[in-house]
Amino acid sequence: MDAAWLGGLTAAATATWGGLAAHPGVRLAALCYIAVEGLWYGWSKLRTRHLSRLNEDSPDITHLAAHFERFLELRNVFCIRQFLSGWFLGAAPEAVLRGNVEEFVAYGFHCKLLQQLTEEDAAAVSRFVDRVEEAWGVTFEPGFNAGLPFMAHVWEPLRAHHKPLLLFAFTEALARTAHLLMLLMGFRPARQHGFTYWHSRPRSPAALDSAAAAAAALSPPMSPVLRRRSTGDTGAAQAAHKAPGAVHQAAEQALDATLSVTSAAAAVVAAQHPHGGPSPLSPRVHSAAGYEPALTAACSAPAASLDWGRQGSAAAAASGQTDGRATAAASATSPRRRNKGDSASDFHNGPLADAAAAAAAAAATQAGAPLPPLHTAPSASPADSAGSGAGGGELGAAAAAAREGSTRSDVPVVFLHGVGFGVLPYLHLVRGIQQACESTPVIMVEVPHVALRLCWEARGVDEAAHAIAALLARHGYRRVCVVGHSYGTFVASRLCQLHPQLVHSASLLDPVAMLTCYPQLLYNFIYREPSAANFTSVPGAVDMLRFLCSRDLAIAQAFCRKFHWSELMMWPQDLPRRSLVVLSGRDDLVPSELVMQHMKLTGHPGKVMHHPDLGHGGILLDPAWQAEFVANLRAMLLVPQ
Repeated sequence: MDAAWLGGLTAAATATWGGLAAHPGVRLAALCYIAVEGLWYGWSKLRTRHLSRLNEDSPDITHLAAHFERFLELRNVFCIRQFLSGWFLGAAPEAVLRGNVEEFVAYGFHCKLLQQLTEEDAAAVSRFVDRVEEAWGVTFEPGFNAGLPFMAHVWEPLRAHHKPLLLFAFTEALARTAHLLMLLMGFRPARQHGFTYWHSRPRSPAALDSAAAAAAALSPPMSPVLRRRSTGDTGAAQAAHKAPGAVHQAAEQALDATLSVTSAAAAVVAAQHPHGGPSPLSPRVHSAAGYEPALTAACSAPAASLDWGRQGSAAAAASGQTDGRATAAASATSPRRRNKGDSASDFHNGPLADAAAAAAAAAATQAGAPLPPLHTAPSASPADSAGSGAGGGELGAAAAAAREGSTRSDVPVVFLHGVGFGVLPYLHLVRGIQQACESTPVIMVEVPHVALRLCWEARGVDEAAHAIAALLARHGYRRVCVVGHSYGTFVASRLCQLHPQLVHSASLLDPVAMLTCYPQLLYNFIYREPSAANFTSVPGAVDMLRFLCSRDLAIAQAFCRKFHWSELMMWPQDLPRRSLVVLSGRDDLVPSELVMQHMKLTGHPGKVMHHPDLGHGGILLDPAWQAEFVANLRAMLLVPQ
């Protein structure tokens, strides 16, 4: 890779020198750029050497016993042989011997070699493997297969490729664009513990009414002379009187349209889209990994349970029934969402069900007069409400559908973005949250090391969690509703574990922090290599962009040097009761079906929204699905009556 990059740089310099000989000024500028890129390359190599050093910090083992017990509870979620086969890079299950399992457990829970453990810890590992055999009803053959590697991402060299300085200039320009848009949205920047965050105070209805009253008071009364003017003059005067409001509304709608376009474009470029085909380590029965684990009888039951609820919808599809009653009947027998009308799985019929139904009805019924983007009015029924037609109609409709009651002003929404282009792809979604939760402050935290920004090294997830706790104290907030997408769910997970007293509610979108122990995330994000499909199709080419993103040095350090799954994983037991989990059926990073199974088996009262047709980050490109999420989020933030 380095040789190819240097060869390309040399070829570019040669072509520049020969092709631009007639333009000395342009040639000089081009040569200066090439020289700067060469210096950047040398500096990047020094940075790579620094960041590639092994992290000497071991995972916190104070809760090791609890982690052992919780892992054993996963016996009804996935097959242990398929689980180990994934971690051992697709090895046949019978090739994974007991010694290999003990070595893997020592790595996964202690981040040490088996021989580095104390006698007490080694004995605990052996007892844990015994309990795994008992829980899953399997027996690992004695011995050790020395030629069988597993994904030891914490110890292996960083999988990172050099990127030109021009790329970072582009991403920094995108960040400045996002900052400008956030300023227009009412956010103001501040810093806490080295992290930049953006704080938007709510525009409550009372404040809007006061502003309208003040504007009316400033308007002078019409004189008798003006009353005697012609009808045309009166119309012109009224138009002039309404002009400021019309300009304001037009500006708000233009901002909505801009946010919609820029967020969608950034999401596509960052490969946030439905991915084509099953992933190599998908938990589905027919995997594309090229191997089919030989499941024992004990493993076949959990593996079969992954298909729970599929039979009803599959039968309806096979019979060709398309009427609403048949679809509703198929959905009623299945807890998994199969059509646009049945958009969420509420395992315990919590208080969010009505809001979700209202949002679905509002999104399906785009009727009525459009409302200004930031100003919605209560309506008698969801069908009577509609949003702005300028890029935010569905979000406006969903927000108006659930406007009865006011959201809490003392519980801010803290939004945590994922890997990609930082906050830019999420601005349209955040705009919808602002519109729906009119009384609730919104805080967006920037994590530059996963946003392709210029930074020296990755910050720890715990540092971000502590920074959030500090900024909440700084602004006088005692509770928070944390919303995280993808990598942001890791920060949300640590916030729930380190500062549980601060978390009022949590919403996790495409939660890579749930079932992080499953090999699907690590393999598809870190170990998966490009294939021919990445160069022969548009979805494959967009996937290639995510591959290059995952090979960024700071991102690779965050996922390989500062990544202990036992600490980062969000267990349902750590989620607050008011929780919302949003899953995508074609997510190649999150085993969504296993997560649903896990949530169901633990009996957590939170709500699960599941879209079978979206990939990782697909919610950013589906306004109707965003509308349902925003309505459910608003329901969690309503002021108790």
